[in-house]
Amino acid sequence: MKAHLPTRASNDLPPPFQRLPTSASNHPPYTPQVLGQPTPGLEPRQAVPTLREPEAARKSNSVPGKQPAFNLRPYQSIGIEAVSAYLDAGGCAGLAVWPTGAGKSVLLATLAQRTLAAGGRTLILAHVGELIGQNAAAVARMVGAPQVGIYSSGLGQRQADRPVTVASIQSVFRQAQRLGRQDLVVIDEAHLISPEAGCGMYRQLLDGLAALGGPAPLIGLTATPWRLTSGRLDRPWRGNPPLFENIVHEIGIRDLISDDYVCRPIAKATSICLEAEGVSVRQGEYGAGELQAAIDVDAINRAIVAEIIERGRDRRAWLVFATGVQHARNLAERLREAGVTVAAIDGTMPPSEREATIAAFKLGELRALVSMNVLTTGFDAPAVDLIALCRPTLSPGLHVQMIGRGTRLSPATGKIDCLVLDFARNCLRHGPLDLIDGSDLGKSRGGGEAPAKACPACSTIVATATRVCPDCGFTFQFEPKETKLTTSPHAARLLSTDAEIPTGDWREVLGGTYKRHERDGRPAIFQINYLVSNRTIPISEWLAFEGPNETACRIARAKWRNRAGTQPPETTADAIGRTGELPKPTAIRVAPSAKNPNYLEVKTVSFEQRKAVA
Repeated sequence: MKAHLPTRASNDLPPPFQRLPTSASNHPPYTPQVLGQPTPGLEPRQAVPTLREPEAARKSNSVPGKQPAFNLRPYQSIGIEAVSAYLDAGGCAGLAVWPTGAGKSVLLATLAQRTLAAGGRTLILAHVGELIGQNAAAVARMVGAPQVGIYSSGLGQRQADRPVTVASIQSVFRQAQRLGRQDLVVIDEAHLISPEAGCGMYRQLLDGLAALGGPAPLIGLTATPWRLTSGRLDRPWRGNPPLFENIVHEIGIRDLISDDYVCRPIAKATSICLEAEGVSVRQGEYGAGELQAAIDVDAINRAIVAEIIERGRDRRAWLVFATGVQHARNLAERLREAGVTVAAIDGTMPPSEREATIAAFKLGELRALVSMNVLTTGFDAPAVDLIALCRPTLSPGLHVQMIGRGTRLSPATGKIDCLVLDFARNCLRHGPLDLIDGSDLGKSRGGGEAPAKACPACSTIVATATRVCPDCGFTFQFEPKETKLTTSPHAARLLSTDAEIPTGDWREVLGGTYKRHERDGRPAIFQINYLVSNRTIPISEWLAFEGPNETACRIARAKWRNRAGTQPPETTADAIGRTGELPKPTAIRVAPSAKNPNYLEVKTVSFEQRKAVA
C-alpha cells in the first residue's frame, strides 16, 4: 500500500538547527553537515546517480537510435548517465550493479551506441549463448544490424570486423589479435572474472587486448558484485589489485520490486529440511560429490516432489535446483511419475538438446525443469513462478542468482509473484536479499551474528535485528545463543522490509544534521538527526558502517545504496565526508520502538522527488 506523504515547498524550509552537544572524545572536531547539502571543502559529485525519478519520467525517457527507441525506466536513464559520465571523466574500470530483470542489455546497447557515435569499437563479452543472442539483438536494435557482429563457436558465427562485436568468452579468449584494438569492453556477468591477475579466460583476453596499444575502458555488469572466495570485485585480494575501481551505479532489488519492475519472490512453508551437516567445504562451498550423496535420497526426493506438486498447483512454470546431475535426474523422474511434464537439464547434455529442452519449457510444453548448474545465469524465462531450492549453498551470489530466475515480470501469463520453496534453507543461511552485499566474503569468518533467524514459535524467518515476530507476535530475547534450525514449517521472508509491521505515522522534516556519535569502546556510528513538525526534540537514526555487528553494517550499507545510489562508505568518517551524496529528506515515518515504547524509531524516509525508502 502506497503511503501518502506530506509535502512542503523546498524554499519554505526553516534554517537547520545547530549541532547537538556531544560528549568529549579523542576524535578531532568536525562540522556537521546540513541534510541534503554538499560537504564543505569538497567538489560536488556531479555524476552521483540517484535511484528514483518522478513518475512522469517513466513515459518520457528514451534512447534515440536507428531502430525504434527504447523506453527507458528512470533508473536506467540514471545508470546510463552515470556510466557515461564515468567514462567521460577518464574512468578505466567501473561496475554497474543491476539485479536480474533490470535490463542490463539496454545499458550495454546504449554504451555501444555511444562508442560507435564517437567512431570507436566495442567488444561485449558473455559466457552463455542465450546472453550473447539477447545482447546482440539489443545492440542491433539500437545501432542497426549491419553494425553488429557475433563471434561464438556455439552459435556458428565468427564475425570480428564490425564496429560492435558480441562474443563468447570461450571463443575469443585467445583471439585478441583477430579482434583488434577496442575502445570499450563490456563484460556481462562480470562476477565470473578471476580475481587473480593473469588467470582465467577473461584476464587472458584483457591482457591480450592491452598489448595491442593499452587497455580499453572496461565496464562490468552484474547482479552480484562479488566472488565466493575473494569477496567484492572492487576490492583487492591477496595482493591482487581489484579489477574494477568502484561501483559506478547500483539499483537495489527492493527498489525494483517497489516500482513494479520485477515481481516479488515469496517463500512459503516447507516441511522438508535438507541438511548439509558433515559435508566438507572446499574453497568456500560444499563439496559437490558429498553434498549430492547426502541430499539425493529417494524417500527425501519423493517427499520434496509431493510438496512441490501440492504448493505449485496454481503455478504455471516450475524451476527446481538440484545438487548434482544424478540428483536432478532423480527429481525429474519422481516428478514425471507424478504426472508432471518435466525434463532434467545439465552441462553434460549436447547443446542442441539443451536448447530444445529450454525452448519447450518456454513454450509451456514442459511444466518443470530440474537444473544442475546451467540455469543460474543467462536464463530468461519470465513465466517462471515457482522456484524450488533443493541445493544448499554457502555462496550468496548463487543464492541470489537462483532466486533471480523467478523475478522477471511476465505480462503474457499474468504472473504477480514467484513462490520460493526453500528446502535447502538458503534464506536462513544468507538472510534478506536486499542486505546481501558480499562484504564479508574472502575474509576469515568469525562467530558473528547470522543474517537471519527462525522464530521459535512459528518458524517464520526474519532478519536478525527483528524483535517482534510479524506473524505470531513472539518477542525475541537477545541472548548470545545459536539459532537452531528445525524441520518445522516456516515462511521465509526474502526482503528485510518484509519483516516490518506497517505501523507508524508520517512527520514532515523541517531540517536536520549529520553527526558522528561516539560510543565507549566501540566504533563511532553515523547519526542523522531529523527536526520534524510538532516536536522540539529531533528524532535520530543511526547507521553502523563499521563494527562487529555484521547485520547492522549490512543494513547501513543497504540504506546508503537505496538513498544515495552510490557505493556505501566503509567507515563513519567516510560517511561524514560524503553526506553531499544523500538527497534531502522531506518526511519520515516513525513508530514506537519495540524495545522501548517511549522511543520513536525511524522506519521509512521520503526524499525530494523520490518515493519513500527504508
